[in-house]
Amino acid sequence: ATANSMEGVPAALADRCLTLSLQGLSPAERVEAARTRIWPRLLEYYGLPTGLCPLDGDALRYLVLECARPGETGLRGVQSRLEACLLRAAAIGFDHVWPVPVTRALIAEALAPLSTTVKTRRLGFAIPESLDPAAGQRPQVHKHELQGRS
Repeated sequence: ATANSMEGVPAALADRCLTLSLQGLSPAERVEAARTRIWPRLLEYYGLPTGLCPLDGDALRYLVLECARPGETGLRGVQSRLEACLLRAAAIGFDHVWPVPVTRALIAEALAPLSTTVKTRRLGFAIPESLDPAAGQRPQVHKHELQGRS
């Protein structure tokens, strides 16, 4: 069995169990893991070449260290925040021009609370067809609008 806390585990049961206590990652290890493992994995998952959303080292340290919840030592929160930033950068890139660097300003925008104002009633998604970031090309996309109730 696993537990995040031993509080509430009866002493008789705790005596019969092997208890392992693992330390969380250091801040430097979290930054390195985000740069070398999480960010490339997110780019691959969303099908974006590396050069389209360059991640600034200072911005990454800001995201990992300053935007973390108090006491957070793992990588789950880092991954979800990085994913939000990547999706925001991709939305800007599809609407304007690539590359879209991930900076402190973009991080602040991506992690800001969502507005409650409804700006449109259309939902949809875009599928990239071809992309050559080395040639500075914008992706060609088909926009699919989802039909729903008005």
